[in-house]
Amino acid sequence: MGEANDSQINVLGMTSDGNGLLYSSSPGRKLVNVNNNTVTEVTINGGQAYHNTSRWNSSGYCSGETDNTIGIYNIMSDEKHSIKTPARPYYAQFSADGKQVYYMLESGNGKYLCRTTNLLPDAVTDTICELSSEVSEFMILK
Repeated sequence: MGEANDSQINVLGMTSDGNGLLYSSSPGRKLVNVNNNTVTEVTINGGQAYHNTSRWNSSGYCSGETDNTIGIYNIMSDEKHSIKTPARPYYAQFSADGKQVYYMLESGNGKYLCRTTNLLPDAVTDTICELSSEVSEFMILK
């Protein structure tokens, strides 16, 4: 899989439908369609914890960013956009259908489980519930 001249391969993750595999090689990032071995260059980069499968949907991955945003990385279209959050989001993960993002928000008032209404840059964020101060992380099971 991939291109013959790829070296130092690092698999970053796979889309939830199993069709796209994102990897880095020397040089750059590439997306391979696992069904026909078509390889395309991907110019966007960033994000954290690629290997967490709940961060992937059928078009790419999401990640909490340090500037109070959730990054939506669409590797199929090679585009990134951000969704603004009230504070720094932690553990951003796609819903089972891949159309919303759940995340944890920690503020001086407590910890909260939140979600976006959709994946668009102007998405509204909703608070689902307050979490115990003992909660340190969560995971969406698909």
